[in-house]
Amino acid sequence: MKAILLVLFMATVWIAGCASTVVEDTRTPVIEMNRFGDLLFHGEKLEPGRICTTLRRAGVRKGQEINIRIPPKADRRMMGHIAGELNRGGFTRVVFTTNRAANSTVQTYTGKLPIQETPPPPPPQVLRRPR
Repeated sequence: MKAILLVLFMATVWIAGCASTVVEDTRTPVIEMNRFGDLLFHGEKLEPGRICTTLRRAGVRKGQEINIRIPPKADRRMMGHIAGELNRGGFTRVVFTTNRAANSTVQTYTGKLPIQETPPPPPPQVLRRPR
C-alpha cells in the first residue's frame, strides 16, 4: 500500500513539474543607426566603445536579443565593429534589421470556414462492360 502511494506521489510531482512553464522576458532593446553612422539608444547617441556599458546600465542581460535597426545600404564595416564590440562584451544575440516591418494578427474561429472556390467536377465517365 505504501509503495502505491509513493508511486502516485512521485507521478503527481513529475506531472506538476512537466506542466510548469517558464515565461521569458520578451522585451527587446533596439539600437538605431542613422544614415550617417550614428547609433541611438532611447533617443541618446551612443559612443563607440561604450555600447555594452550603456546596455548594461539599461538592464539588458547578456543572453537577451538586441535588435540594431540599420538604414538601407548601411556601412558593413561599421556593422562588423558594432557586432564585434557587443560580442566581446558578452552580448551574442545581435540581429541587424531594416525598417521593413511584419505585422501579425490573431483571428478567432467563428465556426465558419473561409469561402474557397472549388474546382468544377470532372466530366462523368461512362463505364462499359467488356465483351
